[in-house]
Amino acid sequence: MKLLKFEAVITVCLALAGRAAAASAWGVITSVDYPELSTTAALLKELGWAGPLSGPFTGTLLLPNNDAWDDYIRSTDYLPTLDASGGKAEAGFFAALMRYHTLLRAVADPYVGGTWSTKHMKEPGFIRHKISFENDSIGAFAVDEQEGTANIENKRSQKVDGGGYIHVIAAVLEPDDHFKSLNVMFTSWPDEDLDNFADLLKELGMQTMWSDKCKWISDAALFAQGYENITPSPRHSCATSAGQDCGPYFYDPVAAMNPGGLIAFKAIIMDDWDDRVTRATNAGTLALERYAGTFLLPNNMALPDITMRSAKEWIPALQFHFISAGSAPVAFTSNQLMRFSNGRFPAPNARVNLLGKMLQNPAYKITFISLNGVSTGCSSPPCLRVQYPTKAGRIDSARFLDKAVNLRAPNVLYHVIQKVMVPPCGTDDACYAAFRKP
Repeated sequence: MKLLKFEAVITVCLALAGRAAAASAWGVITSVDYPELSTTAALLKELGWAGPLSGPFTGTLLLPNNDAWDDYIRSTDYLPTLDASGGKAEAGFFAALMRYHTLLRAVADPYVGGTWSTKHMKEPGFIRHKISFENDSIGAFAVDEQEGTANIENKRSQKVDGGGYIHVIAAVLEPDDHFKSLNVMFTSWPDEDLDNFADLLKELGMQTMWSDKCKWISDAALFAQGYENITPSPRHSCATSAGQDCGPYFYDPVAAMNPGGLIAFKAIIMDDWDDRVTRATNAGTLALERYAGTFLLPNNMALPDITMRSAKEWIPALQFHFISAGSAPVAFTSNQLMRFSNGRFPAPNARVNLLGKMLQNPAYKITFISLNGVSTGCSSPPCLRVQYPTKAGRIDSARFLDKAVNLRAPNVLYHVIQKVMVPPCGTDDACYAAFRKP
C-alpha cells in the first residue's frame, strides 16, 4: 500500500514537472526562436497582454508575423492621433483585432478544419465573431469574415503552458466590423449603401474636421488634442493667407508631424506617412482619418432627403455628426468612443459634438439611447437611436441601421444612421460663423 502511494506521488510530480516545462504563451512570443513575432510582441505589450499571457493559456493565438503587420499597416490610411488625454483611440481598434485572433478553444492541428469562435464580440446581440480553418495541397490557412486568408506557417506552431496553442500566420485577419480605412469600408459595404456619403466626402475634399480656412495650433494642442478645454489667448498663433479669417478652434496634427499612436507601428507609419495622406486625400476621407472620435454615418437612404448643396452648408452638418474622443471627462479610455457594449452606451451618454465645441455651445449635444419594450416603439430590442436638437427648438431622433453598429477604422468608431441630422444653426451662415474670428 505504501509503495502504491509512493508511485502515485511520483506520477503527480512528473505530471507537474511536465506542465512546468511548457513555456507560457508570452514566453514563446518573446522567445529568440520566434523573431518573426517581434512586432506582435511589441503590440501586445502596449495593449497590456504580457501579464495575462504569462500565465496558463487555454485557447489558440493566431499571430501575424512581422511581414504581415508591415503589409497591413501600410494599407491603412489613418494618421495616429496626438490625443494624449484621449488614450490613443487606435489602441481599442487593435485590441479588438487581436481578440479576433484569439480562439476560445485550443486547436492543436489547423488541418482539422471547422469554424471557431473568437474572443471578439459582435454587438448588439452578444454574438462571437468567427474564423474558419481550411486546407489544400499547399497547406492549412485561416479564413476571416471579410473572406481574406492567412497561411498558417508550417512548423511554426507551439503548445504553451495551460494546454493552449500558438500558430504563426502570414496575414492579418479581419472581422466584418473592422476596416483598414474609411474608404475600404465604403467599397466593401453590402449593396453599396454608403456610396452617396463616399461621393460627398470626395467632392468636399475636407482636409480637416475643424476649419478649412487656416492652420491654427496652440501651445497645448501641439502635443495633445487638448482642444476640448483650450481658451483662445494672445499666445495662440494663427497663420493665414491674406484676406482669410481664422477661427479660434482648429488643430492640425499633420502640420505638427509628431504623431502619437502605438509605438509598435510608428516606424512603419512614419515611413509611408505621405502615401497614406495622399490616399486619404484622393478618397476625400482625410478629415475623418485624422481625428479620434465617433462618427454617425448617414446611409444612402438619408442623403437624398437633404436640400443642402454647398460645402459651406455641408461641412458644419458633418461636424454635427462627429463626437471627438475628448468630448467628455470619462473614467476609462474605452469610454471615449460611443461604443455600444453589454447592452448600453458609455456614460455620459450625451456628448457635445464637434460643431458645438467650435461654436462653444453646449446645447449642441448628441444623446445615445437604447430602447427596450413595445411601449417605447421597439418591437425587437435593443433599438438604438441618437437624439439631437433641431433649429425648431425641439428634439429629433435618428435610427441606427441594423447590423451597422460599432464599425471601426483605426481612429474612428462608426454607427450608420438613417437620417442626416441638420444642426440647430440650420443651413445658413450661422453655422459657418465658427470659422471666423469673433
